[in-house]
Amino acid sequence: MKKNKKKIVIGIICLTIVVSMIFMANNNSEEQSATTTLQTETVKRGDINNSTIVTGEIISSEETTVVSRVTGEVRKIDVSKGDYVEQGDLLLSIDTKELDSRIKKAEIALKKKEAELSGQKTMNINKINTKTELKNKYDFKAKELESNEILYNNGAISLHELEQSRIDAQEAYNAYAQVLNVDNSSLTVAELEYKELKIEYNNLLMEKEYYEIVSPIEGIVIDVYIIEGEVTGKQQQLIHIVNTNNLKVTGYINEFEADNIALGNVFEISKYGETYSGEITYISPVIKTLKVPGRGDTKVIEIEGILYDENLLLLAGSDVTLDLILQKSEDALIVSQKSIFNNEYVIKIEGEDYILVEVITGVQDLMNIEVVSGELNEGDIILSSPTMELVKELKGEK
Repeated sequence: MKKNKKKIVIGIICLTIVVSMIFMANNNSEEQSATTTLQTETVKRGDINNSTIVTGEIISSEETTVVSRVTGEVRKIDVSKGDYVEQGDLLLSIDTKELDSRIKKAEIALKKKEAELSGQKTMNINKINTKTELKNKYDFKAKELESNEILYNNGAISLHELEQSRIDAQEAYNAYAQVLNVDNSSLTVAELEYKELKIEYNNLLMEKEYYEIVSPIEGIVIDVYIIEGEVTGKQQQLIHIVNTNNLKVTGYINEFEADNIALGNVFEISKYGETYSGEITYISPVIKTLKVPGRGDTKVIEIEGILYDENLLLLAGSDVTLDLILQKSEDALIVSQKSIFNNEYVIKIEGEDYILVEVITGVQDLMNIEVVSGELNEGDIILSSPTMELVKELKGEK
Protein backbone atom coordinates (compact mmCIF):
# COMPACT_ATOMS: atom_id res chain seq x y z
CA MET A 1 0.00 0.00 0.00
CA LYS A 2 2.86 2.36 0.89
CA LYS A 3 4.56 1.45 -2.36
CA ASN A 4 1.46 2.43 -4.37
CA LYS A 5 1.21 5.80 -2.60
CA LYS A 6 4.86 6.43 -3.30
CA LYS A 7 4.35 5.67 -7.01
CA ILE A 8 1.37 8.02 -7.13
CA VAL A 9 3.38 10.87 -5.57
CA ILE A 10 6.27 10.33 -7.98
CA GLY A 11 3.82 10.29 -10.90
CA ILE A 12 2.25 13.57 -9.80
CA ILE A 13 5.68 15.18 -9.47
CA CYS A 14 6.72 13.99 -12.96
CA LEU A 15 3.45 15.20 -14.45
CA THR A 16 3.95 18.58 -12.82
CA ILE A 17 7.47 18.84 -14.24
CA VAL A 18 6.28 17.90 -17.76
CA VAL A 19 3.43 20.43 -17.65
CA SER A 20 5.84 23.12 -16.45
CA MET A 21 8.28 22.34 -19.26
CA ILE A 22 5.52 22.50 -21.88
CA PHE A 23 4.30 25.81 -20.48
CA MET A 24 7.82 27.26 -20.51
CA ALA A 25 8.42 25.99 -24.04
CA ASN A 26 5.21 27.62 -25.24
CA ASN A 27 6.16 30.88 -23.55
CA ASN A 28 9.63 30.79 -25.14
CA SER A 29 8.09 30.05 -28.54
CA GLU A 30 5.70 32.97 -28.19
CA GLU A 31 8.50 35.25 -27.05
CA GLN A 32 10.66 34.17 -30.01
CA SER A 33 7.74 34.65 -32.37
CA ALA A 34 7.08 38.09 -30.96
CA THR A 35 10.74 38.93 -31.20
CA THR A 36 10.89 37.75 -34.80
CA THR A 37 7.74 39.66 -35.68
CA LEU A 38 9.05 42.84 -34.12
CA GLN A 39 12.45 42.89 -35.85
CA THR A 40 12.81 46.33 -37.42
CA GLU A 41 15.22 48.41 -39.41
CA THR A 42 15.71 52.04 -40.34
CA VAL A 43 15.34 53.42 -43.86
CA LYS A 44 18.72 54.83 -44.90
CA ARG A 45 19.98 57.07 -47.67
CA GLY A 46 23.13 56.32 -49.64
CA ASP A 47 24.65 54.91 -52.82
CA ILE A 48 23.80 51.44 -54.11
CA ASN A 49 25.29 49.42 -56.96
CA ASN A 50 24.19 46.37 -58.88
CA SER A 51 27.41 44.68 -59.89
CA THR A 52 28.64 41.39 -61.28
CA ILE A 53 31.99 39.64 -61.20
CA VAL A 54 33.72 39.10 -64.54
CA THR A 55 36.92 37.15 -65.14
CA GLY A 56 39.08 38.97 -67.65
CA GLU A 57 42.56 39.43 -69.04
CA ILE A 58 44.79 42.48 -69.34
CA ILE A 59 45.78 43.07 -72.96
CA SER A 60 47.67 45.74 -74.80
CA SER A 61 45.60 48.29 -76.66
CA GLU A 62 48.23 48.36 -79.39
CA GLU A 63 50.79 45.83 -80.58
CA THR A 64 52.41 44.97 -83.87
CA THR A 65 54.73 42.52 -85.53
CA VAL A 66 57.09 44.37 -87.88
CA VAL A 67 57.68 42.52 -91.16
CA SER A 68 60.18 43.02 -93.97
CA ARG A 69 58.96 44.51 -97.23
CA VAL A 70 62.16 43.70 -99.12
CA THR A 71 64.72 40.93 -99.50
CA GLY A 72 68.26 41.46 -98.26
CA GLU A 73 70.91 40.78 -95.65
CA VAL A 74 70.33 42.26 -92.19
CA ARG A 75 73.25 44.63 -91.71
CA LYS A 76 72.54 45.89 -88.18
CA ILE A 77 69.92 45.40 -85.46
CA ASP A 78 69.55 48.50 -83.29
CA VAL A 79 67.26 47.12 -80.55
CA SER A 80 67.16 44.19 -78.16
CA LYS A 81 64.42 42.31 -76.40
CA GLY A 82 63.02 44.44 -73.57
CA ASP A 83 64.04 47.80 -75.08
CA TYR A 84 61.55 50.66 -75.06
CA VAL A 85 61.13 52.35 -78.44
CA GLU A 86 59.35 55.46 -79.63
CA GLN A 87 57.34 55.60 -82.82
CA GLY A 88 59.79 56.20 -85.67
CA ASP A 89 62.85 54.79 -83.87
CA LEU A 90 65.23 52.77 -86.07
CA LEU A 91 64.88 49.03 -85.43
CA LEU A 92 67.23 47.48 -87.98
CA SER A 93 68.97 48.11 -91.31
CA ILE A 94 69.15 45.88 -94.40
CA ASP A 95 72.12 46.01 -96.77
CA THR A 96 71.46 48.24 -99.82
CA LYS A 97 74.42 47.38 -102.11
CA GLU A 98 72.32 45.59 -104.70
CA LEU A 99 69.63 48.28 -104.54
CA ASP A 100 72.19 51.10 -104.82
CA SER A 101 73.49 49.50 -108.03
CA ARG A 102 69.98 49.41 -109.47
CA ILE A 103 69.41 53.02 -108.47
CA LYS A 104 72.67 54.09 -110.16
CA LYS A 105 71.76 52.32 -113.41
CA ALA A 106 68.28 53.83 -113.35
CA GLU A 107 69.74 57.28 -112.75
CA ILE A 108 72.13 56.95 -115.73
CA ALA A 109 69.34 55.74 -118.01
CA LEU A 110 67.12 58.60 -116.85
CA LYS A 111 69.76 61.25 -117.53
CA LYS A 112 70.49 59.77 -120.97
CA LYS A 113 66.82 59.80 -121.91
CA GLU A 114 66.49 63.32 -120.51
CA ALA A 115 69.32 64.52 -122.81
CA GLU A 116 67.77 62.73 -125.77
CA LEU A 117 64.40 64.26 -125.05
CA SER A 118 65.94 67.70 -124.70
CA GLY A 119 67.60 67.36 -128.13
CA GLN A 120 64.38 66.26 -129.74
CA LYS A 121 62.53 69.13 -128.17
CA THR A 122 65.13 71.56 -129.56
CA MET A 123 64.77 70.08 -133.02
CA ASN A 124 61.03 70.30 -132.74
CA ILE A 125 61.24 73.93 -131.69
CA ASN A 126 63.45 74.69 -134.70
CA LYS A 127 60.94 72.98 -136.97
CA ILE A 128 58.14 75.01 -135.48
CA ASN A 129 60.11 78.24 -135.96
CA THR A 130 60.88 77.31 -139.57
CA LYS A 131 57.24 76.50 -140.16
CA THR A 132 56.22 79.89 -138.83
CA GLU A 133 58.73 81.71 -141.01
CA LEU A 134 57.64 79.86 -144.16
CA LYS A 135 53.99 80.48 -143.35
CA ASN A 136 54.65 84.19 -143.04
CA LYS A 137 56.60 84.21 -146.34
CA TYR A 138 53.81 82.36 -148.13
CA ASP A 139 51.17 84.75 -146.78
CA PHE A 140 53.26 87.69 -147.99
CA LYS A 141 53.73 86.24 -151.52
CA ALA A 142 50.03 85.35 -151.76
CA LYS A 143 49.00 88.92 -150.95
CA GLU A 144 51.66 90.26 -153.33
CA LEU A 145 50.18 88.08 -156.12
CA GLU A 146 46.70 89.48 -155.45
CA SER A 147 48.04 93.03 -155.71
CA ASN A 148 49.96 92.29 -158.94
CA GLU A 149 46.87 90.82 -160.56
CA ILE A 150 45.03 94.09 -159.90
CA LEU A 151 47.96 96.10 -161.22
CA TYR A 152 48.17 93.94 -164.36
CA ASN A 153 44.45 94.37 -165.05
CA ASN A 154 44.97 98.14 -164.82
CA GLY A 155 48.00 97.96 -167.15
CA ALA A 156 50.43 98.99 -164.43
CA ILE A 157 52.72 95.91 -164.79
CA SER A 158 53.65 93.54 -167.59
CA LEU A 159 52.54 89.92 -168.01
CA HIS A 160 56.10 88.80 -167.30
CA GLU A 161 56.03 90.53 -163.91
CA LEU A 162 52.68 88.88 -163.11
CA GLU A 163 53.96 85.43 -164.05
CA GLN A 164 57.04 85.92 -161.86
CA SER A 165 54.79 86.87 -158.95
CA ARG A 166 52.80 83.66 -159.48
CA ILE A 167 56.02 81.59 -159.49
CA ASP A 168 57.20 83.25 -156.25
CA ALA A 169 53.87 82.54 -154.51
CA GLN A 170 53.90 78.88 -155.63
CA GLU A 171 57.48 78.35 -154.42
CA ALA A 172 56.61 79.91 -151.04
CA TYR A 173 53.62 77.59 -150.71
CA ASN A 174 55.64 74.51 -151.66
CA ALA A 175 58.27 75.33 -149.03
CA TYR A 176 55.58 75.87 -146.39
CA ALA A 177 53.76 72.65 -147.32
CA GLN A 178 56.89 70.59 -146.69
CA VAL A 179 56.90 71.52 -142.99
CA LEU A 180 53.15 71.84 -142.62
CA ASN A 181 52.85 68.46 -140.85
CA VAL A 182 55.74 68.28 -138.41
CA ASP A 183 56.15 64.69 -137.12
CA ASN A 184 55.82 64.77 -133.32
CA SER A 185 55.56 60.99 -132.89
CA SER A 186 59.23 60.56 -132.01
CA LEU A 187 58.92 63.27 -129.38
CA THR A 188 55.82 61.63 -127.88
CA VAL A 189 57.54 58.23 -127.63
CA ALA A 190 60.60 59.80 -126.02
CA GLU A 191 58.41 61.60 -123.49
CA LEU A 192 56.64 58.36 -122.55
CA GLU A 193 59.95 56.54 -122.18
CA TYR A 194 61.26 59.34 -120.00
CA LYS A 195 58.18 59.20 -117.74
CA GLU A 196 58.54 55.43 -117.33
CA LEU A 197 62.21 55.77 -116.40
CA LYS A 198 61.35 58.56 -113.97
CA ILE A 199 58.72 56.39 -112.26
CA GLU A 200 61.13 53.46 -112.03
CA TYR A 201 63.82 55.68 -110.52
CA ASN A 202 61.45 57.20 -107.95
CA ASN A 203 60.13 53.75 -106.99
CA LEU A 204 63.68 52.58 -106.31
CA LEU A 205 64.29 55.62 -104.10
CA MET A 206 61.08 54.87 -102.21
CA GLU A 207 62.06 51.21 -101.88
CA LYS A 208 65.29 52.27 -100.21
CA GLU A 209 63.25 53.59 -97.30
CA TYR A 210 62.15 50.01 -96.61
CA TYR A 211 65.77 49.01 -95.95
CA GLU A 212 65.79 51.08 -92.76
CA ILE A 213 62.95 49.66 -90.68
CA VAL A 214 61.47 51.93 -88.01
CA SER A 215 58.94 51.26 -85.27
CA PRO A 216 55.34 52.06 -86.25
CA ILE A 217 54.32 52.43 -82.57
CA GLU A 218 55.84 53.15 -79.18
CA GLY A 219 56.23 50.27 -76.79
CA ILE A 220 58.41 47.45 -75.50
CA VAL A 221 60.32 45.09 -77.81
CA ILE A 222 58.93 41.68 -76.86
CA ASP A 223 60.72 39.51 -79.42
CA VAL A 224 63.43 39.82 -82.09
CA TYR A 225 63.04 37.04 -84.66
CA ILE A 226 66.16 37.62 -86.78
CA ILE A 227 69.93 38.07 -86.31
CA GLU A 228 72.53 40.23 -88.01
CA GLY A 229 73.86 38.69 -91.22
CA GLU A 230 70.71 36.69 -91.87
CA VAL A 231 68.95 37.21 -95.20
CA THR A 232 65.35 38.28 -94.79
CA GLY A 233 62.57 37.71 -97.27
CA LYS A 234 59.49 39.74 -98.04
CA GLN A 235 56.78 39.54 -95.34
CA GLN A 236 59.18 37.81 -92.93
CA GLN A 237 58.49 38.62 -89.27
CA LEU A 238 61.29 40.65 -87.71
CA ILE A 239 60.34 42.26 -84.39
CA HIS A 240 57.28 42.16 -82.09
CA ILE A 241 56.42 45.34 -80.16
CA VAL A 242 53.73 45.86 -77.50
CA ASN A 243 52.54 49.23 -76.22
CA THR A 244 52.20 48.76 -72.46
CA ASN A 245 51.30 52.37 -71.70
CA ASN A 246 47.64 52.05 -72.65
CA LEU A 247 46.38 48.70 -71.43
CA LYS A 248 42.83 47.46 -71.72
CA VAL A 249 40.89 44.53 -70.34
CA THR A 250 38.79 41.92 -72.10
CA GLY A 251 36.36 39.38 -70.70
CA TYR A 252 33.00 37.66 -71.11
CA ILE A 253 29.62 38.14 -69.44
CA ASN A 254 26.71 35.72 -69.39
CA GLU A 255 24.17 36.38 -72.13
CA PHE A 256 21.45 36.85 -69.48
CA GLU A 257 23.27 39.94 -68.19
CA ALA A 258 23.43 41.55 -71.62
CA ASP A 259 20.37 43.73 -71.01
CA ASN A 260 21.97 45.23 -67.91
CA ILE A 261 25.32 46.21 -69.39
CA ALA A 262 25.98 49.36 -71.42
CA LEU A 263 28.90 51.28 -72.86
CA GLY A 264 30.39 53.47 -70.16
CA ASN A 265 29.65 51.05 -67.30
CA VAL A 266 32.38 51.44 -64.69
CA PHE A 267 34.44 48.56 -63.28
CA GLU A 268 37.18 48.08 -60.69
CA ILE A 269 40.13 45.70 -60.67
CA SER A 270 42.08 44.76 -57.55
CA LYS A 271 45.58 43.45 -58.25
CA TYR A 272 48.79 43.35 -56.24
CA GLY A 273 47.17 45.35 -53.44
CA GLU A 274 46.15 48.17 -55.78
CA THR A 275 42.72 49.07 -57.15
CA TYR A 276 42.32 50.28 -60.74
CA SER A 277 39.19 51.62 -62.38
CA GLY A 278 37.98 51.86 -65.95
CA GLU A 279 34.93 51.73 -68.16
CA ILE A 280 33.41 49.46 -70.80
CA THR A 281 34.16 50.64 -74.35
CA TYR A 282 33.04 47.67 -76.44
CA ILE A 283 30.20 45.14 -76.25
CA SER A 284 30.19 42.46 -78.91
CA PRO A 285 26.96 42.20 -80.93
CA VAL A 286 27.57 38.47 -81.33
CA ILE A 287 26.97 35.74 -78.75
CA LYS A 288 29.76 33.17 -78.43
CA THR A 289 29.72 29.67 -77.01
CA LEU A 290 32.49 28.84 -74.55
CA LYS A 291 33.20 25.53 -72.88
CA VAL A 292 33.35 26.15 -69.14
CA PRO A 293 34.79 23.35 -66.95
CA GLY A 294 31.99 21.73 -64.97
CA ARG A 295 29.29 23.73 -66.77
CA GLY A 296 29.60 22.67 -70.40
CA ASP A 297 28.70 25.06 -73.20
CA THR A 298 27.92 28.57 -71.99
CA LYS A 299 26.55 31.45 -74.04
CA VAL A 300 28.59 34.59 -73.44
CA ILE A 301 29.18 38.07 -74.84
CA GLU A 302 32.67 39.53 -75.19
CA ILE A 303 33.35 42.92 -73.62
CA GLU A 304 36.35 45.26 -73.58
CA GLY A 305 37.22 48.22 -71.42
CA ILE A 306 39.89 50.86 -70.95
CA LEU A 307 41.74 51.57 -67.72
CA TYR A 308 41.91 55.11 -66.36
CA ASP A 309 45.11 54.58 -64.39
CA GLU A 310 48.77 54.39 -65.40
CA ASN A 311 48.74 50.59 -64.91
CA LEU A 312 52.29 50.56 -63.57
CA LEU A 313 51.71 47.27 -61.74
CA LEU A 314 49.57 45.59 -64.39
CA LEU A 315 51.10 43.36 -67.04
CA ALA A 316 49.62 42.45 -70.40
CA GLY A 317 48.50 38.83 -70.34
CA SER A 318 47.69 38.70 -66.61
CA ASP A 319 44.31 37.40 -65.41
CA VAL A 320 42.13 39.80 -63.43
CA THR A 321 38.70 39.90 -61.81
CA LEU A 322 36.42 42.80 -62.67
CA ASP A 323 33.81 44.14 -60.29
CA LEU A 324 31.55 45.42 -63.05
CA ILE A 325 28.89 47.92 -62.00
CA LEU A 326 25.79 47.26 -64.10
CA GLN A 327 23.52 49.78 -62.37
CA LYS A 328 24.20 52.56 -59.91
CA SER A 329 22.02 54.93 -57.91
CA GLU A 330 23.40 57.73 -55.76
CA ASP A 331 21.75 59.29 -52.71
CA ALA A 332 18.97 56.71 -52.85
CA LEU A 333 16.54 55.47 -50.19
CA ILE A 334 17.80 52.03 -49.22
CA VAL A 335 16.19 49.15 -47.32
CA SER A 336 17.03 45.47 -46.97
CA GLN A 337 15.62 43.16 -49.62
CA LYS A 338 13.86 41.04 -47.00
CA SER A 339 11.93 44.08 -45.72
CA ILE A 340 9.97 44.30 -48.97
CA PHE A 341 7.12 41.83 -49.30
CA ASN A 342 6.67 40.44 -52.79
CA ASN A 343 8.82 43.32 -54.12
CA GLU A 344 5.78 45.53 -53.61
CA TYR A 345 5.02 46.39 -49.97
CA VAL A 346 6.83 47.72 -46.91
CA ILE A 347 5.28 47.85 -43.42
CA LYS A 348 6.12 51.12 -41.68
CA ILE A 349 5.81 51.47 -37.91
CA GLU A 350 4.50 54.73 -36.43
CA GLY A 351 4.10 54.40 -32.69
CA GLU A 352 1.96 51.32 -32.16
CA ASP A 353 0.50 51.47 -35.68
CA TYR A 354 1.50 49.33 -38.64
CA ILE A 355 1.12 51.10 -42.00
CA LEU A 356 1.23 49.24 -45.30
CA VAL A 357 3.25 51.24 -47.85
CA GLU A 358 3.24 50.37 -51.54
CA VAL A 359 6.64 51.00 -53.13
CA ILE A 360 8.44 50.81 -56.46
CA THR A 361 11.96 49.44 -56.29
CA GLY A 362 15.09 50.11 -58.33
CA VAL A 363 18.74 49.10 -58.12
CA GLN A 364 19.61 46.23 -55.81
CA ASP A 365 22.78 44.60 -54.58
CA LEU A 366 23.24 41.32 -52.72
CA MET A 367 21.51 42.52 -49.52
CA ASN A 368 19.75 45.82 -50.11
CA ILE A 369 17.42 47.46 -52.60
CA GLU A 370 16.56 51.00 -53.67
CA VAL A 371 13.09 52.43 -53.04
CA VAL A 372 12.31 54.63 -56.04
CA SER A 373 8.86 55.80 -54.97
CA GLY A 374 6.41 55.32 -52.12
CA GLU A 375 5.46 57.10 -48.88
CA LEU A 376 8.76 56.33 -47.25
CA ASN A 377 11.44 58.68 -45.93
CA GLU A 378 14.93 58.45 -44.52
CA GLY A 379 14.80 57.49 -40.84
CA ASP A 380 11.44 55.68 -41.02
CA ILE A 381 11.18 52.46 -39.01
CA ILE A 382 9.98 49.42 -40.95
CA LEU A 383 9.54 45.72 -40.29
CA SER A 384 12.52 43.68 -41.42
CA SER A 385 10.52 40.59 -42.39
CA PRO A 386 6.83 41.29 -43.02
CA THR A 387 4.61 38.20 -43.18
CA MET A 388 1.87 37.41 -45.64
CA GLU A 389 -0.69 37.25 -42.81
CA LEU A 390 0.17 40.75 -41.60
CA VAL A 391 0.14 42.18 -45.13
CA LYS A 392 -3.28 40.64 -45.78
CA GLU A 393 -4.56 41.96 -42.46
CA LEU A 394 -3.38 45.50 -43.25
CA LYS A 395 -4.93 45.25 -46.72
CA GLY A 396 -8.21 44.16 -45.11
CA GLU A 397 -8.10 40.74 -46.67
CA LYS A 398 -9.05 37.52 -44.90
